[in-house]
Amino acid sequence: MSKAVGRHVNHAFLGASGSGKTFAAMAARKRRTLSVAVDPSGNEEGAQLGEILEWLSGPMADPRRGGHRTWNAAGAYEAGSLPDGFALLTRAMQTQGAATRRRSTLILDEVGHITLNARRAGRKKDLDVVREAVRVSKTGRHTGVSMWMITQRAQELPPNAELECRNIFSVGDNREWRYYEREIGGRQLTNALRATEWARAAAAR
Repeated sequence: MSKAVGRHVNHAFLGASGSGKTFAAMAARKRRTLSVAVDPSGNEEGAQLGEILEWLSGPMADPRRGGHRTWNAAGAYEAGSLPDGFALLTRAMQTQGAATRRRSTLILDEVGHITLNARRAGRKKDLDVVREAVRVSKTGRHTGVSMWMITQRAQELPPNAELECRNIFSVGDNREWRYYEREIGGRQLTNALRATEWARAAAAR
């Protein structure tokens, strides 16, 4: 069968811990036919990688079917095997997209934490996870796989990733405000973000 054509929009979900970004991503994924979320923190209830790979090659090999799974990758992350597992997962999803012509979404949480942790001694390989996510974001038009990245700050997103939509749930310190103004959307964006924050604060009173 010929390769999949096109993909869904690549998203970033941004905001401080507790701002609702991960909750929103997990809810939004249900509007897709097929998705797999990778949770290095272990906060989301999920399955092990082997189970998900079997699910992809078994029931999901039928292009008429769909579903959503989360890889609880906390153990793999602690053991240093997340890069190898993530590469297996991305290739399985891309191979399936080419075979079934069905679009799917891969979601990576804790992008900033992975990048920061990779600076520690013996953890440099963790950067391969982020590099692989960037590759997926750029090749999805051929494989049908869209890439979502979840992190706290916009500055933590890989600058070379192809992310068409940024969903902003909160903005932190002045440095982050300046980043949004200078690098993304100018004063118009920051004014809109501040207005949204004021509206949320008023609604919470």
